[in-house]
Amino acid sequence: MCVTEMGTGQFWFKGITPYIKERLSAEMVQQARGVKIDVNIDGLDLYEKGKSGKMWPILGSFCDFPEEPVFIIAAYCGEKKPADVIEFLSQFRDEVESLENDSIRFVDLVFPFKAKNYILDAPARAFCKCIIEHNGEKGCEKCEVKGEKYKGREVFCDYNALLRTDESFTD
Repeated sequence: MCVTEMGTGQFWFKGITPYIKERLSAEMVQQARGVKIDVNIDGLDLYEKGKSGKMWPILGSFCDFPEEPVFIIAAYCGEKKPADVIEFLSQFRDEVESLENDSIRFVDLVFPFKAKNYILDAPARAFCKCIIEHNGEKGCEKCEVKGEKYKGREVFCDYNALLRTDESFTD
């Protein structure tokens, strides 16, 4: 677990597995029939004596163990948000994929793992999906409504717009 350079900032990755091993017992996991986590990703503004920056933590919480505190899976800190979302999420994605495919091992027992919910606000969701932000001209990720500028803001007036297809979302 070390801090690495990432674009114009720094990135620290601890991962999910250490928290599972530190905080949960085989009995707890057996009772819950596996490990399920919720994941939160969000950008935070940082200010310190005339300087500003951004922090983008990846946080986790155990769905079946609400008494367990939220844990930090990874964190990026820099002047701006991470420039490359693939680089930012790659270690996290690889670990989740591995845990979901290979399960969690406690001594001689194997339990399923699932990243159940991803909780992101609209700007973080747009960043992670590499799509237009919610306040852009075609900012709705669910339908094909086109926004219009009104008093310096983007407004969406078509309440019956077509739903996006996979192809229109990709476009």
